[in-house]
Amino acid sequence: MNISEFDSIDSATEALTAMSQAYQDVEKMDIIDKLANIGNNYAITTSGLSESLQKSAATLSVAGDSLDEAIALTAAGLY
Repeated sequence: MNISEFDSIDSATEALTAMSQAYQDVEKMDIIDKLANIGNNYAITTSGLSESLQKSAATLSVAGDSLDEAIALTAAGLY
């Protein structure tokens, strides 16, 4: 929550939990670092990216997309 635009710790926790369940092989800190990096450097907020991935991570993971690919698809979708 401290590095994003989330309004509450509950929202941040729910998003992180969803992504870490979908991508169990990725450390939680790696997920946070990737989200913060994209949120800081591209035209999407960290919370916006997290909320989008919270809804799509499980499906993208089953489809064979890595976390990096899921993040790229979400961020690129804005352009």
